[in-house]
Amino acid sequence: ISLEDNTPSITLTIPKDLSLSEIKIEGDDSYFGLTELASEKITTKTYGGTLLLDSIEGKSAKIEDMQGNVTINHSTIQKMAVTGRNSRFYLEDLTHKQSAFEVENSSIDLFSKNELGLDIQLSGSSTVTKDNEKLALITVLDGKDNLKITGYDSNVNIYHEEENMEDY
Repeated sequence: ISLEDNTPSITLTIPKDLSLSEIKIEGDDSYFGLTELASEKITTKTYGGTLLLDSIEGKSAKIEDMQGNVTINHSTIQKMAVTGRNSRFYLEDLTHKQSAFEVENSSIDLFSKNELGLDIQLSGSSTVTKDNEKLALITVLDGKDNLKITGYDSNVNIYHEEENMEDY
C-alpha cells in the first residue's frame, strides 16, 4: 500500500472453498479484479477501465464492455456471452464448452496451448491471424471447445505456441 495512492478500493476476501451463486459487477472507468473465485453466474457491465478475471470457476458469464480492457486468465467458465465495442480482450488458458463473442471495433487476443474450436465471422476492416499468419475473415477451425466470434472492424489474433504467450 502506498501513502501516495489515494485510489478508492474495496477488497473482499472469500474463502476458497465457498462457491457464490452470482457475482454482478457494473462500473465506469474503474479497475475490477476477481481472483481465485467460484460462482455459478458472473455478470459484468463495464465502460472504460479494466476487468480482470483470473483463476475463476463458473457455469456462466455475461460480459459487456465498452472502451475497456478485459483479461480472462487460467479460468474455467462453461458458457460465456461476451459483447464489446471499442474493447480489447485477452484470453489465456481459458477452458469453456460454449462461448460467443460479438464485437465491434475491438481486438481479441487468444493464447492457448491447445487447438481451439473456432467459428469466426467478421466483416468490414477486420483481420484474423493465427500465429501471425493471416486467415480469412470467415474461418472455422476444429479443435477443443467451441468459441464463436462475430462482428466487424475488429481483429482476432490466435497464438498457440507457449513461447508466443511470453512475448505478449
